[in-house]
Amino acid sequence: MFIVWISVALIIASLVFLGSTAVKTMKEAKPVITKMNATITRIKQQTDTIKMQTDHLTATQARMTEDMEYKKNAINYPVNEAKQIVPRLKTLWAATPFSDVISKK
Repeated sequence: MFIVWISVALIIASLVFLGSTAVKTMKEAKPVITKMNATITRIKQQTDTIKMQTDHLTATQARMTEDMEYKKNAINYPVNEAKQIVPRLKTLWAATPFSDVISKK
């Protein structure tokens, strides 16, 4: 029976030792966990800032693309119309004059 009581005492002593070690470890780990949480918060804020900047740049890029397309069309229309002047003049030159049409009647 003496061995049973010694075994029980050893188990209780080991549980107390385990508990005290766990508490000590938790106390030592608490500052590290706090630093990690602060770092995670900073990283999340930086990620959010980068996401906002990315969205802003995407919007700016879309506006610039739209503006460039508008300006390209504004330049291409007069250029294309100018290219049509010569064929239209040739067609006009080759047309029968109105005075000839009236005199034949």
